[in-house]
Amino acid sequence: MRKRRTLIAESGPSQENIWDLGLVETSVTAGVIMEKANTYFEPTAAVKRFQGAVLGYVTPWNHKGAEYAVRFRAKLTHVSPVWYQLRRVNKKGQGKVWSLEGGHEFNKTWVDALREPAGEAGSVTRVVPRVIVEVDTPQDHLDLVREPEEAIRLIVAEMELRKYDGLVLEVWMAWWSINGLSNKDFTDAACSMVKQLSQALQGMQPPRQLIMAVPPPIPSGYSRPSIDKAHLRRLSPFVSHWSLMTYDHSIGHGPQANAPMPWLLRQTQLLLDGDDGPACVNGSQAMMGLAFYGYDYKLNEQASPEAVVADTLLSILGKQQPALLWDKEQQEHHFDYKGMDGEHRVFCPTPRSLEVRLELFQKLGLSVSIWELGQGMQRLFDLL
Repeated sequence: MRKRRTLIAESGPSQENIWDLGLVETSVTAGVIMEKANTYFEPTAAVKRFQGAVLGYVTPWNHKGAEYAVRFRAKLTHVSPVWYQLRRVNKKGQGKVWSLEGGHEFNKTWVDALREPAGEAGSVTRVVPRVIVEVDTPQDHLDLVREPEEAIRLIVAEMELRKYDGLVLEVWMAWWSINGLSNKDFTDAACSMVKQLSQALQGMQPPRQLIMAVPPPIPSGYSRPSIDKAHLRRLSPFVSHWSLMTYDHSIGHGPQANAPMPWLLRQTQLLLDGDDGPACVNGSQAMMGLAFYGYDYKLNEQASPEAVVADTLLSILGKQQPALLWDKEQQEHHFDYKGMDGEHRVFCPTPRSLEVRLELFQKLGLSVSIWELGQGMQRLFDLL
């Protein structure tokens, strides 16, 4: 029986750096994480450590993300509030028309605070809201790629109205799910649509950036989404960055690491080596995805795991005080605990797992994207 001690969670600015606290060690304890996770090292809160671009997503339902984005804006080159949906609606007398929804989420006070120059360099964070395409039928997707002019007009108008710096477009997963990307005519039309949107954004004054949110080039398993190398090569001239979803590897595979290091290494090799032609992307274009959440698996059951964000994770660590185990090959921490409903295993992001990934991506000249800022421990920002 492991002896448990009384833990007192701290929060707010601290003069203790993350390394002196032992938080970046593979041998870090549950107690230290629980007590120090919601503090941050004040002297470097406005100092960017990672050399590449850093995109952080912020969701309307997690207020901590908006708070962290402003506090640590010097570390973030881009912030993407998850606000917009491109939909098709029935309009009386006109039939189906395109509608860009979500503008009511716009918060000028927050956007202005986010754009306040930060750090010694006075860097200004780019605000690039996510626009996700949500339609009812494959025909809607086909109509979008064949005749994208009205949808593009709506997007450009919103960029101009709100003075955004660009957008993150999330549609590739949907195109993959309807099997559209296996059809040459659809793929040609889809690529043409992305090119037209990019050109419209580049034609604005000042020019805006187009970031594409896409699955990884190497899928996590059979029937899991991916993006083909040929598509990356074809569209990279028109895309500022690729926000690659290099996480959720474990979905459908049972208890295991969320983003195993060997799998990440294979992704980077495919993106940069160009073994069958030119490299798929310019290195800094690739924003390698980092998940600020973990997964809680019920052992001996086939049920899907539950996503675990920092608040839930810290509660479990505080109550259970389990032994954290470091997987040398996968480069992630996990732990077991017994709940009211049986045995559990949790794989979770820790300062150590984040640091080894940042070191790799920086060495290779890559950028990063984070889903999502409010789901992680505040101490993780010390490493960005």
